[in-house]
Amino acid sequence: GIGGNGSGGGDGGVVNVTTDAASTITTTGKHGIAIFAQSVGGGGGLVRTMTTDETFDPSKIISNPQGRLADVHGFSLNLGGQNGTAGAGGNVNVFASGPITTSGLDAHGILAQSIGAGGGAAVGGQFAALKSHAGSGKGDGGTVKIELNPGAKISTSGAGAYGILAQSIGGGGGAVGDFSHAPDHYGTLTDAFVPGGSGHGGVVSVTAHTASVHTTGSYAPAIFAQSIGGGGGLINFARVGDDIQARGTSGGRGTGGPVNINLVNSRVVADGVGSAGILAQSDGGDRASKPIVISIDGASLVQGGLTDPKFQSTPLSERDVAAIRLLGGTANEIHNDGTILGD
Repeated sequence: GIGGNGSGGGDGGVVNVTTDAASTITTTGKHGIAIFAQSVGGGGGLVRTMTTDETFDPSKIISNPQGRLADVHGFSLNLGGQNGTAGAGGNVNVFASGPITTSGLDAHGILAQSIGAGGGAAVGGQFAALKSHAGSGKGDGGTVKIELNPGAKISTSGAGAYGILAQSIGGGGGAVGDFSHAPDHYGTLTDAFVPGGSGHGGVVSVTAHTASVHTTGSYAPAIFAQSIGGGGGLINFARVGDDIQARGTSGGRGTGGPVNINLVNSRVVADGVGSAGILAQSDGGDRASKPIVISIDGASLVQGGLTDPKFQSTPLSERDVAAIRLLGGTANEIHNDGTILGD
């Protein structure tokens, strides 16, 4: 499991990551996250699924050199704190300059998380069971701030490889699953997968100044910014005949925090099937949330990818392929002086 169990506690510390203009970060493997910045209160961390060549599927080497079967695992996972786990997530700050490039499945450019009451990230894997227990964890998520400075260029080419994935979660949770796997449908509740603890989501902000974020893989948003209260997060869960991507609260006590995205002379582009340019969410127990505010100046561009054929009949407002898609939030605002393009 990912998350504490029992009366233990402890707050996560402040995390700062800075890259300068002379730096270059490149990863080529599956699950090869370029920058991973995480602060978890109450216990948790990172799980990465591991396989051997015995699980490699040679029939798919042309379409997927990394082997789809290598992402299928028959195990169960508990996510989030249980039985009184307590602790707040610390503030997480990422200041990026220079090129950041990944080419593997689920290989995000930047993954930044602040989680209270236990949780974290499980990268890859189509889990046989994702268990939810009665949630009694307590803890707020901290502020998550990502700033792309002039010259920052984030580029991912693998399926399920988000350009930026930024989460602040109170009440336990995180990001789990093989995001490269095509969902059969989307949900906005994670109560079947994550215990509903107590805690507010913090402020999540992404700022780009003379920078770019570009994803070309399927199901790979350029930016996904999420603040969740009452436990929850982002879950990909595969089962026979019904593969689900659930985003949002698990229904505990807490309010989703503000989400702010500001683009100045910058490009945010997702080219792949089922990929949004910007996907932003504020959600909490009883749907309590704060505003989502997106500002795009006259020199900036936001572009979404291609419509998944499975969702051709879905209303446009419910397709992730949109250039900008907002989930939840209260009194949301989009200030656009630039260019917004979608399929």
